[in-house]
Amino acid sequence: VPSPTGFQWYRVEGTGESAVLQQVSAKNLNMTTIPGDTLVFPEVKKSDTGVYICNTTGGNYGQFDSAAAEVKVKSRFAALWPFIGILAELIILMVTIIVYERHKAAKNKKAAEGDPLLSTAVSPHGDVKTTSANVRA
Repeated sequence: VPSPTGFQWYRVEGTGESAVLQQVSAKNLNMTTIPGDTLVFPEVKKSDTGVYICNTTGGNYGQFDSAAAEVKVKSRFAALWPFIGILAELIILMVTIIVYERHKAAKNKKAAEGDPLLSTAVSPHGDVKTTSANVRA
């Protein structure tokens, strides 16, 4: 298989039968000696999104080959959206836990008010504070 002797890059404009090929300039990055072997975008823009076709010619017999490549240009903040989604999930989870814990604490406090053994006052040293309501005869 002979090595290619030249490359030509085209951008596909339109779809179906109305598709038009526009030639795009390519550069040789001194990685090989073949001119136009690399398609380089000096300043990438959203409008560079599209399908590009590379045509190669080579050998003494005028052999020809082509391949298509789809180029997608995303916005600068495209990588930020997954982080925002995870952050939103964490906030929702924390709010749910806080609401549940407050509801549970209020329910336990209300249950303790009805039970005289659970509502007995205790000092910081662990001693039971005796009041006339806590003393049984």
